[in-house]
Formats: sequence, C-alpha cells, structure tokens
Amino acid sequence: MLIHDPNMKIPIFNSLYINQDKKINSKNLDLSLLNNLELSTPSIKQFPLIKILKHLPEFNSLYETALITINDFFVNKFLEKKITYFLLLSNIYKFSKSPDFYKFTKIPVKNISDINKTRYYVSSKLKALSV
Repeated sequence: MLIHDPNMKIPIFNSLYINQDKKINSKNLDLSLLNNLELSTPSIKQFPLIKILKHLPEFNSLYETALITINDFFVNKFLEKKITYFLLLSNIYKFSKSPDFYKFTKIPVKNISDINKTRYYVSSKLKALSV
C-alpha cells in the first residue's frame, strides 16, 4: 500500500527519479486516522473507470500525465455544469483510449519538461475538439 498526502508532489518526484537514490521530505502521516479503514475489491459497476488501469504500462509513462489531464479537463466541465456525471465518466474512458492520447503509454517519463509538454498537448487537443 502506498499512502501519502493527497497531492501530486510525491508521485511526480517518484516518476522523475525512478531507480535513483533520491529522497523527498514529506510530513508524517497520522496512521491513527486509518485504524478503521476497511479495504475491499472495488466494483467495476460502481467505479467503471477502473477499467483504465488495464491500459497502464509496466513502467512510468507519460500516459499517466495524459490521464490526469483528461480527468482534470472533464471534471472542470462537470463542475461548470456543462456535462453530466455520466458524460464525465464516458468521456474520460473514451479519450483515455483515443490514439492521440494512448500513444503516451509507450513514452517513458524523462523529465518535468516532458510532463509539461504532454499536459499542454493533451489539454490543447481536448479544447480543439470542443468537447
């Protein structure tokens, strides 16, 4: 189990410095908050986007950045009340399989510049599609 503060600092650091002996400072978690945690296998019917996990490559790729960008784009559309929750889920899944974005499964993360370029590419492409 990997548990950390709900921000992207640690996952991005881990992606950039995979297989390198580097450390990141973070605050300690209060494990007492997790004492009553009950874990179970999630239901695909209840959480249909879990199917996307099957498409993740075995290595850290720019696809994860593409997925986060796709998610952010459609969550914002939902929060702006421009799409329904069902359309949010449907679009995230549909665009996660799009060749324009799925190609990032084959590209490993090399540096922060790659992440920024990928994020810009995906968001620009989504905006251009007027979805």
